[in-house]
Amino acid sequence: MKVKFGPEQKKIITVAQLPAVRQLIEFMREDTGLRDYAETAATLASDYSGMEILKAEAEIALNSRVWNQYGDETENIDIWIKVYAYHSYYGFYDIGVYLTDLWALCSDNKEEIRSHMYIRHYTAEN
Repeated sequence: MKVKFGPEQKKIITVAQLPAVRQLIEFMREDTGLRDYAETAATLASDYSGMEILKAEAEIALNSRVWNQYGDETENIDIWIKVYAYHSYYGFYDIGVYLTDLWALCSDNKEEIRSHMYIRHYTAEN
């Protein structure tokens, strides 16, 4: 999976964290699950498993709820998954979720994980 390290992230990541960022980007290069992560996030956000994924992307982010989840010295660095999903009946979803939250997802913590997500839901008015 391609993980972006854009200008916004460069404003908040310190120079001391750059080696960990490089390590994480290299580690995630072998991961091919972005589409699966996007589908999981869309299902969790919409309570429907048939959403069409329009776009999914990953970027470096900081998450105060994690520590060294990707290896030693990655500290609070995480990956933010951005998803755009659509269904003709349920509408359009703009979703953001930390990858470590998706990894921790189970039937017991769905609402907790959902509370940490960014979910914007758009529907057509009739």
